[in-house]
Amino acid sequence: MGVVENSEGFAPISPSTVSDTRSGTTSMASPYESDVHLPLQKPYTLQGADTPIEGPNSRSSTIDEFEVTPQEPRFPKRKMIAQLSLCWMFVFYGALWSMLGPTLSLFSSRTGSDIQMLGYLFTIRGLGNVIGGLLGGKLMDRFNGQIGRKIYIIISVAVLAGGVMTSTLFEQFAMAIILNGIAGVAAGFMNVFSNTLVGYLWGDRVGIFLQMLHFCFGVGSVTSPLIVTFVTDKMGVGVNSNRWDALTVCYIITSSLAIPTILFFLFSPALDASRIITQEEKEKMEKRSKDTRSPWIKFKEQLTRQTIIKYIGVVMVALALFVYSEGVFAGLLYTYVTKKGLTDEIGAGLLNSLFWLTFTIGRLCAIFISAKVKSVYMIIIDLCGLLFAITAAVIFHDNLNIFSICVGVLGVSYASMFPATMSLIKSYMGYDLTGTMTSLIILGSSMGNMINPVIITSTMSKFGAIGLLWCTLILLSISFIFYFVIFAFFGKRDSVKEVTVSAVATPVELIEEVV
Repeated sequence: MGVVENSEGFAPISPSTVSDTRSGTTSMASPYESDVHLPLQKPYTLQGADTPIEGPNSRSSTIDEFEVTPQEPRFPKRKMIAQLSLCWMFVFYGALWSMLGPTLSLFSSRTGSDIQMLGYLFTIRGLGNVIGGLLGGKLMDRFNGQIGRKIYIIISVAVLAGGVMTSTLFEQFAMAIILNGIAGVAAGFMNVFSNTLVGYLWGDRVGIFLQMLHFCFGVGSVTSPLIVTFVTDKMGVGVNSNRWDALTVCYIITSSLAIPTILFFLFSPALDASRIITQEEKEKMEKRSKDTRSPWIKFKEQLTRQTIIKYIGVVMVALALFVYSEGVFAGLLYTYVTKKGLTDEIGAGLLNSLFWLTFTIGRLCAIFISAKVKSVYMIIIDLCGLLFAITAAVIFHDNLNIFSICVGVLGVSYASMFPATMSLIKSYMGYDLTGTMTSLIILGSSMGNMINPVIITSTMSKFGAIGLLWCTLILLSISFIFYFVIFAFFGKRDSVKEVTVSAVATPVELIEEVV
């Protein structure tokens, strides 16, 4: 009797499953495709007493002492290609998702709606994100075939790009609402698939690669205000200028970033999620292999336990409040600066780019910092920086120089919060980052995007632009309280050390060390 690794752990196989022991090839259940034939020596070799397997690096053993022999290179090419493709997808995602804030005035001219009404575009995108996140998580856990996942990613990217771009072609505000809602569903799918796939690829080492993924979101976010500034500067933004064409051109340029992503996943080789498993992971797999129920059924059983309900609920609220504040501040910063008269529209676009530039720099630094610093400490430092910067922004809201510094500090502090919280689930609480778990986390953050923009745009209409800063300060203060509860009471009893690596000189050396 031998064993194989499937999506739920180790499952027993009969000797007849091994199709060719001389060539070292067997039919193995893969997280991507059940009928894929993988070489035994890649990525590991399994041995059993009643199924002796001869290979260049194998030996016979008993079933009670089967072992996993790593045969994967330190720098696995296929996994890194998959990681880089997901990173480029997040460049596109960040550019398109952050485009709405700088183009609100263009949408206003296009549809004849005021800023308060346009706030519902944020709401409908958030609602779509909730729906897409919930459905995407169930699909991710239910269907593990590589072909299915590639199709999901291709469709979600195409619908996201096409939906948002098409919304700029209509003068009716209702069409913009419908199309942005559809795009939000696609974004929810894409977000869950990408974050969960990174977890499948890297296991306990997921922290640094999640930081890398979300760093690329920041790279894309930097480009959108620059695109808007460039297009409006060339095409004009005055009363007699063609603002409608400027709006469409901005989204055509941004949506075109999806083309390389679609082509890659359409023609790419299999996305290999297999990886070397540690002794600790192997023991967990052995335990889970006795339970053949679906991941969704097992997760619903876990939800009946009071402890995990509290954990998930508090994490969702804490992350939701943080994401609320980030989304509305970044989305309405351009509007705040122009309404306050701190600078002109071009200067407002540059200030928005400053936020996303520092945001991107922060995520780049977080890739290296997360290799040495625990997620708990990263989140505490980020929250303190956020509270300090937003308080200073409220006090010096009329001073452009000081306000610009505060915007930069906010960008750096916001940068690593979301991926650090995702990593917290595994490293601090001890739960596996499955598709369903990812869906619940994204559900909390998406609900903030669905509700808060309307509240804050209404506050800005009633009390002036300063309402944005006060609402952001309140949200961050409440979020700090919830994170404190997590750190104080929700750490796992049997602590599992986070992955740390020694200091290295270059990103390549760092990744090689982690791999």
